Amino acid sequence: MSEQVTMQFGPLELRKTEEGWQYLSEGVGHEPDTWCDATSVLGPFGGSGVNDLLDELAATKANAEARESELVDVLQHIRGKSCCSDAWDAIDEVVPYNDALYS
Repeated sequence: MSEQVTMQFGPLELRKTEEGWQYLSEGVGHEPDTWCDATSVLGPFGGSGVNDLLDELAATKANAEARESELVDVLQHIRGKSCCSDAWDAIDEVVPYNDALYS
């Protein structure tokens, strides 16, 4: 895998490896943190079912981030060209204005 897929799932930090999904288990005291098989903590699903569910969740999150970025680009274009205050109000209902996005 060239780019490792990672995500936060509740309190768990997860990563996808060749063997499947793993979660980061914090070491106690001076013990190091270790990566463990995620199927052991994500019951009641078992085995490859957990990996399939996590694959779908990761894909859904990636699609949502891409869609959000696309929407921001479109709204920046509309805000830059529009002179109609009603259009601005409608846009702000969908995505509230955020100075940080346009600086």
